[in-house]
Amino acid sequence: MTKLPMFRECMEELAETIIPETDTPGAKSAGVADDVFQQVTNCLGEWDQAVFLQGLVELDEYCTRKFGRVFVACDGPRRLQTLNHFESVATFGGKFVVKVRNRLLGKPFISLVKELCVISYCRSMLGATQALEYDPIPARYDACVAIKEKQRSWALA
Repeated sequence: MTKLPMFRECMEELAETIIPETDTPGAKSAGVADDVFQQVTNCLGEWDQAVFLQGLVELDEYCTRKFGRVFVACDGPRRLQTLNHFESVATFGGKFVVKVRNRLLGKPFISLVKELCVISYCRSMLGATQALEYDPIPARYDACVAIKEKQRSWALA
């Protein structure tokens, strides 16, 4: 996984495109890219690591072919268009075909990176305390609590 540092900026921008900064911090502010790389290095098998790295390479290749510049140099709408393209390729053929393909070949790059970004964001301090409802010292554990209108999801430690 020695190639990961060269993709750091790309991963930061990719994560920020998936979880942009709004009234809550974005993925870049939460340091999602570093955590994603740690998960890829320490938690994924060799096959998924290869899928992840190949996906980052294909992301830049697609952007270069389509827009004449790498993913990092693209503007927001082009980044979204790129992610939508990868999503449509990953879900082509319907639910059954996707399920079989995932079982045989593993998760596609876009599914893997979205899952890792969301996990990393929710585990980050900014994500848990500002994007999610956070109770640092809960008085008790309630397994099923109704969420009030306009309340955020609960952060789980």
